[in-house]
Amino acid sequence: MVPQSALAVLFVGFVGAGLVCFFALRISMVLQLVAQPNERSSHSRPTPGIGGLGVMVPVLVYLGSVVPFFPSLWALLGALVLLALVGLIDDLREVSRRWRLLTQVLASAGCLLVLGPGLAVWVWPLLLLALLWQINLYNFMDGIDGLAASQALIYVLAALWLAPEMMAWLGYLLCTLAGSLIGFLVYNWAPARMFMGDVGSTALGLLLAAVALLLAQSAHLSLSASLILLAVFWGDASYTLLVRVLTGQDFASPHRSHLYQKLTDRLGHARVTLLLWAFAIFWLFPLALWAQSLKLPFSLLPIACALLPVLVMARRWRAGLPDLTDGGLQS
Repeated sequence: MVPQSALAVLFVGFVGAGLVCFFALRISMVLQLVAQPNERSSHSRPTPGIGGLGVMVPVLVYLGSVVPFFPSLWALLGALVLLALVGLIDDLREVSRRWRLLTQVLASAGCLLVLGPGLAVWVWPLLLLALLWQINLYNFMDGIDGLAASQALIYVLAALWLAPEMMAWLGYLLCTLAGSLIGFLVYNWAPARMFMGDVGSTALGLLLAAVALLLAQSAHLSLSASLILLAVFWGDASYTLLVRVLTGQDFASPHRSHLYQKLTDRLGHARVTLLLWAFAIFWLFPLALWAQSLKLPFSLLPIACALLPVLVMARRWRAGLPDLTDGGLQS
């Protein structure tokens, strides 16, 4: 990528996201399309919840513009449009779990088609399950101001830094995504004026997974490095789910027992999101750089080092366990 053109693309993504968020916010307020606080929420007032349109619209427009030159990207574009559309409907009126799961399976399968026929048959079901988990965990972790957009932006910026020789179209895609995330964060930073919603979180989760797989397949960024950069999200979500299953809780029901939610109750939205940035810059990025330098497709030790502080904190703050005010478990 040429630095000047990359910055131009990033700026276009920023402006595009800002415009989409601007109009989405005003339409939401006029039509009262707001997210009401519930048992899973970390907010206390009704807030527009379709801000993910600002993240995804510039990305989808960019993908649509390059599809004629890279026909295999039709599958990825279709997968993202499907998830964003169903997510938007779910943000406005609830979609059943069955239909959400069906669309997620179809979108994940479409994403895998982009990787081409080079994948071994036994890898397909494993990757399909991984993509489904990434879609859902990103939705679970989109619960406080600025967190989900920050995690995505951290990954995108690190990937651009660590893999400067990636395919040009993918580099410009990441620049577009970086710009749209920054534009969305203008509206989503604490105190948030609008939330990402399912329209953004599910499609963004799949997009990050697709980027990680494409970079690993092309040997530009190891899968280990990607897992390290995303360790906070998949580590928190996986630990919390495992604890809820092992303790006999209804793991499919809404809850507020993720590590980030427990920390937010004590520190507030902005401090927890800033903590993610500090942890990523001073711990995860050096580990990702280490993993990348090993020139191996998968390096377990750097991943373990990245995950260990997340697991220690999750255990310390009893992630996955409910807070009971009258006797019982205390977080």
